Amino acid sequence: MSSKETSKTEWTPVMDQYFISLMLDQIGRGNKTGNAFSKQAWTDMLALFNSRFSGQYGKRVLRHRYNKLSKYHKDMGAILKQDGFSWDETLQMIAADDAVWNSYIKEHPLGRTYRMRSLPSYNDLELIFANQVQGKDDAVPDETNASQPQSSDRTRTFWTPPMDNYLIDLLYDQVNKGNRVGQTFITSAWNEMITSFNTKFESQHGKDVLKNRYKHLRRLYNDIRFLLEQDGFSWDARRDMVVADDSVWYPYIKERGLLRCQEHTSLLHQWKLTDEQTKLVDKAGFGLFRRIGPMTLNNSLISALVERWRRETNTFHLPLGETTITLDEVSLVLGLQIDGDPVVGPKVGDEAAMDMCGRLLGKLPSAANKEVNCSRVKLNWLKRTFSECPEDASSDVVKCHTRAYLLYLIGSTIFATTDGDKVSVKYLPLFEDFDRAGRYAWGAAALACLYRALGNASLKSQSNICGCLTLLQCWSYFHLDIGRPEKSEASFPLALLWKGKGSRSKTDLSEYRRELDDLDPTKICWCPYERYENMIPPHVKAKLSLGRSKTTLVCFEKIELHFPDRCLRQFGKRQPIPQKVKRRDRKNRRLDDLDTSMTAACEEWAERGDHIVDSSGGGNVVDDGAYMEWNKV
Repeated sequence: MSSKETSKTEWTPVMDQYFISLMLDQIGRGNKTGNAFSKQAWTDMLALFNSRFSGQYGKRVLRHRYNKLSKYHKDMGAILKQDGFSWDETLQMIAADDAVWNSYIKEHPLGRTYRMRSLPSYNDLELIFANQVQGKDDAVPDETNASQPQSSDRTRTFWTPPMDNYLIDLLYDQVNKGNRVGQTFITSAWNEMITSFNTKFESQHGKDVLKNRYKHLRRLYNDIRFLLEQDGFSWDARRDMVVADDSVWYPYIKERGLLRCQEHTSLLHQWKLTDEQTKLVDKAGFGLFRRIGPMTLNNSLISALVERWRRETNTFHLPLGETTITLDEVSLVLGLQIDGDPVVGPKVGDEAAMDMCGRLLGKLPSAANKEVNCSRVKLNWLKRTFSECPEDASSDVVKCHTRAYLLYLIGSTIFATTDGDKVSVKYLPLFEDFDRAGRYAWGAAALACLYRALGNASLKSQSNICGCLTLLQCWSYFHLDIGRPEKSEASFPLALLWKGKGSRSKTDLSEYRRELDDLDPTKICWCPYERYENMIPPHVKAKLSLGRSKTTLVCFEKIELHFPDRCLRQFGKRQPIPQKVKRRDRKNRRLDDLDTSMTAACEEWAERGDHIVDSSGGGNVVDDGAYMEWNKV
């Protein structure tokens, strides 16, 4: 990347969180002395970061972000030292009465930046920067460079209210002159504004600085407009700000933040499988799936989709009707088997978990080193211990290393959880016999877990989402022309179409919400896989009819219903008004009732081939009269 790369890098929350986790790991390894990481630490972090986000960032980008995070930590720490300020763990932001904030901002205008800034990683930054050597004047955020020119890097330009107001006046003047086409100003308009701006503030800013500020102001406007459309919010013209009661603000702040996406695939490429291991992975049913590897997730898009999810129907509710991820799509996108035995097994206690590790992995994780807890092992322990099988390994050792890889693979992808980098040992016995493992319906289990994860994440109290988010994101790219990147060369599994094309998004959550609200027929493709029919393996194609099976999906204690009858247009069929769904009691967790439900669910799954739904006529016409009228209600 060029020397201006830091100014062009749009840092997302997931990028920050991953970079912070890399720094914490290096600190744990003793690779930070005082304020500085070792040269090797930077090299290692850069390699992992580029692998995780499919980028070609230089060390300068990470160092610049390190300095920026240090500034956030320093500024917020300085504010927290003042009387009346405290840290709100729930909202992950600085809290104080309005009178305290107003008084502080009057003396330190740049403190306004932190009034509504949420920083979920603040406690982690405390660990990273706690022993940082500080200057003498740490009482308030640094305001000495408020209007100094930084032509090479917009992120170092501190914008003051007079600067913003003057830029807005310039923009407004150019709009009145007819020098804006759509959202874009013509070149001569920018040249004129740059000259006026630099003359006014005796600066030397380039076009990039003003353009980026324009984009920032436009995003702020869109966010404010969205807020004002919600109940309880209004514009205070005297104070020039959005106002609402605390009872309105707090739930909104908690609810409207981006979900933290919990897939742990960034280190999958570090596993080195032998030919013998690859054959065993193929036998177990993961030969195609393992080809996908890490994929950059678009948190904003995923968060917007989750808001459209309905737990009672396991479908997305869109203006044009319901749609969902169906069994056939799991097979097409991930290459996992959707026909076979249900993925079930007994609960596993701590003692049994250790016994399984010893018997099936040949090594035991250390409870003292926190490598195992509550019958779950750390993914990091699996990778560190088993990622490279010895060349002269016996057949039993090869099998142990392969089981460890499979446990890591499912724990970081289809069965990823919200509680960090751990995976339950309960899945390990399923890989004792690799031929037997290949007869499980792993795809159906993956969909059950994703349905459950979407349902949980749709609750207002949740801030994380887990499950196979690669499947969710690829499904969206196939069906919805929203945030969709360019395709890669066609390959199977079809998730590979979206790999390595820079799917990180600069679009914020509010814009995705609006795109979904305004969705029209040109932005949705009901049957996107028809063009790839020739590249689908015969054994996959033979089972695709199960996508229309109205059945029950099972993965251990997770039981979820599959309703293709509500989304028949995805199969090229006409959509009638669907039947009412019986309400389920999700809070009933009594063991005897769970056992009864599991038995019934497995029986329904056994009859999956007998419940293929259908309807007459083509389904590409979205204004199906009665259905569309019903959907509007």
